[in-house]
Amino acid sequence: MFTAQAGDDERLAQLFSGEDIELVLDLRSEAEGIQIARTCVQIDTYYVSRPSLLEAKGREGDTWAAGLALRHRTCLIGGPDESRRAVARRIAESAGQRVIDLDLSPAPIVFSVK
Repeated sequence: MFTAQAGDDERLAQLFSGEDIELVLDLRSEAEGIQIARTCVQIDTYYVSRPSLLEAKGREGDTWAAGLALRHRTCLIGGPDESRRAVARRIAESAGQRVIDLDLSPAPIVFSVK
């Protein structure tokens, strides 16, 4: 499972394409994710807004999210704080996966300039 900070939607689209991401789980509200949702449509990637995963009761959604992560190359996006990484770790542990933070990766993805 991958995770990345939301923000620069063009950069995220490049990351998603570079890592063959099939599903984006957004921890932000639908209103906050409108642009990345549109970008996902353009790059043929599923998009789901699920801010409830940040809440304590969100742990009930971990199994749901883990099931999706087992079927699709998934990237969880959200804010710059540790809560995004904590949610990603919870879901990955439920699915028997590991987390790769695309923002902190020691080997960042390099894109060729055309």
